[in-house]
Amino acid sequence: PTLAMGTYFVPQGISADIIATEYGFSRDDADAFAVESQKRAAAAWEAGRFAKSVVPINDQNGLPIIERDEYMRPGTDMQSLGALKASFKDMGESMPGFDKVALMKYPHLEAINHIHHAGNSSGIVDGSAAILIGSEEFGKANGLKPRARIRATAKIGTDPTIMLTGPVPVTQKILTDHGMEIGDIDLFEVNEAFSSVVLRFMQAFDVDHAKLNVNGGAIAMGHPLGATGAMILGTLLDELERSDKEVGLATLCVASGMGAATIIERV
Repeated sequence: PTLAMGTYFVPQGISADIIATEYGFSRDDADAFAVESQKRAAAAWEAGRFAKSVVPINDQNGLPIIERDEYMRPGTDMQSLGALKASFKDMGESMPGFDKVALMKYPHLEAINHIHHAGNSSGIVDGSAAILIGSEEFGKANGLKPRARIRATAKIGTDPTIMLTGPVPVTQKILTDHGMEIGDIDLFEVNEAFSSVVLRFMQAFDVDHAKLNVNGGAIAMGHPLGATGAMILGTLLDELERSDKEVGLATLCVASGMGAATIIERV
């Protein structure tokens, strides 16, 4: 408790609830976003949109163990999510009292509105991903055909208590540094760590949900820590090709207040 008080440390779930409180997102807002993520993921799998990038895992006899994401719950609706208990309320209100820690730093909030639960937060899953990145020279020398090029990357540090707002300033930074505007981006992948993270991103840039996480995200399919950055870049590139668009931005919040973003363009 003393360390938490001195550093204004709170767990990530509390941070997500602080974002919701600070920027005015209700439980219904978060649940509606989660329902849409599930719908989009189910539709994407149904249409085979992940087929060329997902590798089935077979056992030693060559029989498939797993061929698709197991975490999805396509039947999710507002009623089923409404029955779930807020995951971080007890943690915030009991000892060591993380809500009190947060309110010491953000006294204007008066109280933390706990809206996140298992159904509107990212799933804890296993997963892995790989991306092949190389120079143009290496590609030519090895007879490889490039699919896209990295136009820009950026990293940023922000407030470690609210912690999960990084995608907003890192996107501002990457656009400013490279003379671009939000309208120059055709498609967005913003990691669905918690509903409020993506809701805040869309609010900050007035981004149409039709351009963002169009095939669902981590709320529906899970967030395997350490693999997600590579996964969402791959998902973004697949969708740029499928929908014949040119420029995409992938961004995610990183623990303790960091943010990372990458802009890719098809070649």
